[in-house]
Amino acid sequence: MFKYCFISDPVTLRLSTERGPVEGRVEVYHSGEWGNVCDDNFGVPDATVVCRQLGYLDPKSWFINKGKFWLDGLACRGTESKVQDCTHLQWGSNNCQLSEQVGVDCSE
Repeated sequence: MFKYCFISDPVTLRLSTERGPVEGRVEVYHSGEWGNVCDDNFGVPDATVVCRQLGYLDPKSWFINKGKFWLDGLACRGTESKVQDCTHLQWGSNNCQLSEQVGVDCSE
């Protein structure tokens, strides 16, 4: 099950999950390919932006999953409307292990 947020620029965000629509691994569609967000520096402000971009309230929690990475070093202030507006390393540049995929549990 996926929760999609289609936006006007070429970046799409979704939660990949089997638990329900508000919780799952954070995936970003960029340059024609889905990838993950690394947990390096990921915290409450980052999870807040993810949840809000998907149309949810603030996050209840965030967690780590596994997979390919598009974003690393995500550093949101929490006020951004989209994750691509947050500071991050260059798209696809990362030093992440498969055990570092991040996920969120958003409030409806």
